[in-house]
Amino acid sequence: MSSILTEISPGGSYAHATTFYNPYVGTTASFSTTEADGQITARVAQIVKNLWVMVTSNSLNSASTINSRHNGAAGNLTISVAATATGTFQDTTHSDSIAAGDTFNFQIVAGGTAVAEVMVAFLSVNLVVTSSTTWLMVSYESTAGVALTGGTTQFFMISGDINNNSVTETVVQWTIRFGGTWSNLTARITASTTTLASTVNSRIGAANGTQTLSIAAATTGTFEDTTHTDAIVAGNLLDTEFISGGASTGSITIARLNYHFKSTNPNYAWIASGAVSGQNFGVTQFKAPAGNINNVGAEASEQLLIRNAITTLTVQDLYVRVTINSVNGTTTVQTRKNGANGTLVVSIGAAATGVFEDTTHSDSLATGDLYCTTQVTAGTSGTIDFSTVSEAVTTNTPAVIVAQKQILIYTNMGGLKPTEGIFRR
Repeated sequence: MSSILTEISPGGSYAHATTFYNPYVGTTASFSTTEADGQITARVAQIVKNLWVMVTSNSLNSASTINSRHNGAAGNLTISVAATATGTFQDTTHSDSIAAGDTFNFQIVAGGTAVAEVMVAFLSVNLVVTSSTTWLMVSYESTAGVALTGGTTQFFMISGDINNNSVTETVVQWTIRFGGTWSNLTARITASTTTLASTVNSRIGAANGTQTLSIAAATTGTFEDTTHTDAIVAGNLLDTEFISGGASTGSITIARLNYHFKSTNPNYAWIASGAVSGQNFGVTQFKAPAGNINNVGAEASEQLLIRNAITTLTVQDLYVRVTINSVNGTTTVQTRKNGANGTLVVSIGAAATGVFEDTTHSDSLATGDLYCTTQVTAGTSGTIDFSTVSEAVTTNTPAVIVAQKQILIYTNMGGLKPTEGIFRR
């Protein structure tokens, strides 16, 4: 049994008197009012519990609710956020038991009767998986989606904001630091006027993997490859290729890409990614461990509360991809634990771009710890864009405790009172 601490990073404002839907892993830069856009089909049995929500601003004049949704109906997890309330909220009482093949997502019902909004920075849940660690990777953007012109090829980062895509594959490749099985490539298409079929492929080291989807011309819906899998080893470069079919007069809109990953060790990853994360020189910013990399704020609003009662977590392999950098001084990216610097750190030289990693250090996290990353730019001019910041997470195997019984034998010797007897172990 393993416990996975996920983060869903909506990172935006929910307008009053409207119902929105989000997946239970991943991120979104805009929100969908269509539930199917946020529904994820689980491919392994799991228990979802410990729903935790960070609300950073709230001008709504009545309460809002965040609820789980199981197979299109109300789930058990629920949180109520009072009018104008901010801070963290948690449901430690309820849980949802998900079977393989079930759909699951979250619903956010924004209250209020006036023109106002509530800012939900991120949600987080614990997934308790009874088999080997199975981790969901989701790139999500909802109905706004990413529209591709017919006859073009685009490459996508495997998790985070789906806007992290490019015609240049190396810009969105992510180096995985543990092995496992990559499966269930899924695409959610919300609009299409293509004249020929489109193709989606898993990519490993700039070559096609075995997972593939063929999406017929002018067809929308959710498409999943339930047949093929890719065997992954530590050090592989992963991304997704989308080839839109037909002529340039047509287009296709991708709202979501998602996958399952079954690790060979109790490992998963926190991935923050996005299209642009421009930061000026001489600035310190904080970012939650996963979700949309464009969401930055004060440290208190970016800290993820660790809730992993089964055991401790080891966080390692800090990975940073920089796409643009004109800062004329050094930039430092470092983990933060309980308001102090963690041990994971990378240093990025003036104007340097590419991938920077700390594969040496690690942070140990226990229930109750607060965790995030910080990005500190020095220099006197310039900006820097981070497209990805990620960490590998190991769920440590709890120590086996053997219960021992001590049997006390009372022997009455020579008329002694019971309270004066001799006890032998």
